[in-house]
Amino acid sequence: MAFDRACNIAMWTLVALAVLTIALPFVGGGERLTATLAFKQDLYVAPILLVILLLARGRAVGEARTRLWPARTALWIAGLIALILIAGWAGHYLVFDGYAFSRDEQMAVFDAAVFRNGQLFAPIPVAWRPIADALNLTFILPIGTREFWVSAYLPVHAAWRAALGYVADPALASPIMAELGGFCVWRVSRLLWPASAAAQLVCVLLYAGSSQILIMSMTAFSMSMHVALNMLWLWLFLLDRRRTHAAAIIVGFFATGIHQPVFHALFVLPFLLLLVGRRRWTLLSFYLLAYALIGAFWLAWPVWISSHGATAALPIGGTGGVDFLARLRSVLRASSHNGPWIMVANLLRFVCWQHPMVIPLAILGTWANFRRQPVCRALAIGFFLPILVAAVLLPWQGYGWGYRYVHPVLGNIVLLGGYGWRTLELRRVDLRPVMVWTSAIAILVLFPIHAVMANRIVSPSARLHRELVSTKADILIVDSGAAPYADDLVFNLPDLSNRPKTLLANSLKPRDLETVCRLGSVAFAPGPQLAPVARVFGDPPPRAPTREMSALMAHARLARCRLVPSAIPSERN
Repeated sequence: MAFDRACNIAMWTLVALAVLTIALPFVGGGERLTATLAFKQDLYVAPILLVILLLARGRAVGEARTRLWPARTALWIAGLIALILIAGWAGHYLVFDGYAFSRDEQMAVFDAAVFRNGQLFAPIPVAWRPIADALNLTFILPIGTREFWVSAYLPVHAAWRAALGYVADPALASPIMAELGGFCVWRVSRLLWPASAAAQLVCVLLYAGSSQILIMSMTAFSMSMHVALNMLWLWLFLLDRRRTHAAAIIVGFFATGIHQPVFHALFVLPFLLLLVGRRRWTLLSFYLLAYALIGAFWLAWPVWISSHGATAALPIGGTGGVDFLARLRSVLRASSHNGPWIMVANLLRFVCWQHPMVIPLAILGTWANFRRQPVCRALAIGFFLPILVAAVLLPWQGYGWGYRYVHPVLGNIVLLGGYGWRTLELRRVDLRPVMVWTSAIAILVLFPIHAVMANRIVSPSARLHRELVSTKADILIVDSGAAPYADDLVFNLPDLSNRPKTLLANSLKPRDLETVCRLGSVAFAPGPQLAPVARVFGDPPPRAPTREMSALMAHARLARCRLVPSAIPSERN
């Protein structure tokens, strides 16, 4: 049976990815963060998925009835879409402690604060410019000689958070976008299969049953907006009217400026190729001209922002340059031999964070419809394009709950799963009982497991950050070299209104304390206080400050700094 073969392919793919994730580090090395997420999370979930797929094989039957399948699918669809919003908002506080954990998330919060003040970029006070690098300028766009700061990312996501913040909790920004993505998936499924209410419900189940969709919506990452606007664009494109194509261009403008311009472009490209096959040259020319203008606008955006400095932009380590071409060169120079293993771990992570049925149904849907259904073909190509591009340009995703570089095209694989369902339906194969119990497992078992796993990674940093910022000093110097990714603990508001201001110890020289100590009282958070972060990555707790931190602490007395004890114990057990 076709469904059983698809399950077999999914199972063997899962096994191969798990084995390679375990084996390849012994051959060619690994990478700390990717390995932590794979070995502490994904390799525990993979056996559960394997068992689910084994149990699902052979369960597809002919026409049958299941009491649990809803007679009125519209209410279930509405309930599932509402669940996404509720889970995302509640999870931001229950799972992530209301904390912007990664640097990408912090940049969204940072830019939103800039935009709420009616600015495109914020001035760095003159007194702080000599030590601006210690404020943590990772992913900050170079503007003059540390004259202003704003993130190097495109502004649409942060602008959405800023606008929402005027009327509601900014933490609703990602849940609302994830909810919009689910709504648009449903609307697209209605266009593709108007006669099959079951296929429409299945698409929403696959979407809402994805732990990646739900948990990423709890964060300030821009990925929920990517998938939402991509699905909104597709809905408008498939409606195929003049006004909806015009609206799709407007959506495309915002979707291109969310985070990085490449994500939306890779999604759109296969659908524009459909117009070539249909010989709709006028419409194709309209889209190509519009996207040429959109691309030129957003590619020029960081160059224009950076030009506002009074002097030439001074490069910032970790940003890679001002314009996107310079950043691309920087990325290519930084490529490493660990790329193949990282991509294997990324794909394992992707599989483990989805609804258990999405992979076999998408395999079946693609196999049966790729040649004869142009939209299916475009969805499949659009799904694999970002994987191929990421494998070449940037295998490492950093933090991500699931594989976030495919998040913009998660709607693609969900709709491919809908094609698989509809293929079985037309062959009078009933998968409703399997869909019911696998969806229950996805939402009631796998999602809570993933939520607990995410909390265990995030909560040590969230608690430590709360303790650090409760220090009664004007400035807190963090021993950022003492634990992996401890730089993320150093985050300041754009107007430097936070107290204490946090500084990176490894970006300061002892002579810089003359400047630091003129700006206020000083506290130190040496290596032993960062033990909770070190333990997340399996490192032994630091027993002493780093060399850089020790030099700063010794020089503080010579610089006659007003020293204040930090708010946390000097050592952790």
